[in-house]
Amino acid sequence: MKVLVTGGSGYIGRQLAEKLSGAGHDVTCMVRNVASAPQFHRPQIKFVEADALQAETLPRALDGIEVAYYLIHSMSGRVEGFESRDRQAAHNFAVAAKQCGVRRVIYLGGLAATGATVSAHLKSRHETGVVLREFGPPLIELRAGIIVGNCSTSFESFAA
Repeated sequence: MKVLVTGGSGYIGRQLAEKLSGAGHDVTCMVRNVASAPQFHRPQIKFVEADALQAETLPRALDGIEVAYYLIHSMSGRVEGFESRDRQAAHNFAVAAKQCGVRRVIYLGGLAATGATVSAHLKSRHETGVVLREFGPPLIELRAGIIVGNCSTSFESFAA
């Protein structure tokens, strides 16, 4: 199966790409800068340069893809305005994925009970799922609590 992993330079994206490739899938990682893309143990993993905030870059990344994993998060780097960046990135990606014939998007969101009072971060994670579902191909939304692993953003913030 032809699979796209967005956020391929992040902790979860790297782990996922390795596992999917090991299971025999044709894996491409979408990154904003190929020059700073991570090294993988499996050399058959390909890279494509695209940015979900720049809609015109997405069709090339999504061309021929059957399943796309959406691991994009706009909170790293500049925190101010991350909610609107998350919504715009999700919208751009969903529309492009649908236009390119992607059969399914799998999104990793945040864990919180429906109706619970949540942080702006978790609220944005839930809104991202809503936007992907509304404008894109069929969506599977997985929700997880904080994921801490060596070299993950969460790990780095706890270790600081």
